[in-house]
Order: sequence, then structure tokens, then C-alpha cells
Amino acid sequence: MSRLSIFTLALLLATPVLAANSLGQPNYGVILQKNTGSLFDTTFDLGFDVSGIEHTPAAAKGFVLQLDSDRQYRLAGACGYFNRYPEQAKSPETRGFCQNLYR
Repeated sequence: MSRLSIFTLALLLATPVLAANSLGQPNYGVILQKNTGSLFDTTFDLGFDVSGIEHTPAAAKGFVLQLDSDRQYRLAGACGYFNRYPEQAKSPETRGFCQNLYR
């Protein structure tokens, strides 16, 4: 899959979060941007930052439960994709989070 397609996927995942934020709705503790330039920045992959989440299935699932059902659905789809094609994830943190989500 091309980088443009991955960027499009990330943009689709981030759109509901950005829209909710602009409407003054809660963002469920999700960090939308993390401009560190680090290789561990998961914002590009998933649309928000999951790098601070403990690497356990319980922590990953607990994070997802904080999201509304639409975001949960999109995150599950994105993680399913990154679990099938781990080389497409920009950040190793994305792979770790997604693997724990399905354990």
C-alpha cells in the first residue's frame, strides 16, 4: 500500500476526533498531536497518540473503552490492518498497541 493511502487512512481516523474537539466535545484524553519528530510518534499511524499506553492487553483495551463507538470501530479496523501489514506502521509503538488490542 502506498504512503498516500496510509496518510489517507490516518486522516480518516483523525477527522472525527478533530471535529469533536472543535465542537467543544470531550476528547476522551486522546492526544491528537505529538510533534516530537520521534520514530515512536503514533499520531501518523492511528490519528492520535497511543505511545504512552502500557504494553498490556488490559491497558490497550481500557484505552479503547474510553472512546465512543465510532472511534472504537475505526481504531479496530486500523489495528487489524497494522496487524496484517506491520511493516506499514510508521511507529513500532503502533504495532505494540495493536498487537495488545487483539490479545
